[in-house]
Amino acid sequence: MEEITIELLPHEREAFLRWHCTPEVRSQLKSFGPSDDIETITVEPYVVGWLLSDLTRAILDHDCRDQDVIDLCDRLEYIKETGDGLLDIDDW
Repeated sequence: MEEITIELLPHEREAFLRWHCTPEVRSQLKSFGPSDDIETITVEPYVVGWLLSDLTRAILDHDCRDQDVIDLCDRLEYIKETGDGLLDIDDW
């Protein structure tokens, strides 16, 4: 399968780093350093499910009520279904 490109806003990157993303994703995110820009990661399709699982676990097991995390879960569901990880800036 082809890799998925995911554009991430700063608060989305912070959510992944806080709630235990995969080592592959963590490495990509840390390479950006502090940035206010939209940054892009590339992952295998199955990794999207792992990322979604990590954030869902944060909500269910760790009582995370951060709206950014909840919104990112919705976005990951969309990415998982469509393979489209690009941001539509007008919608965000």
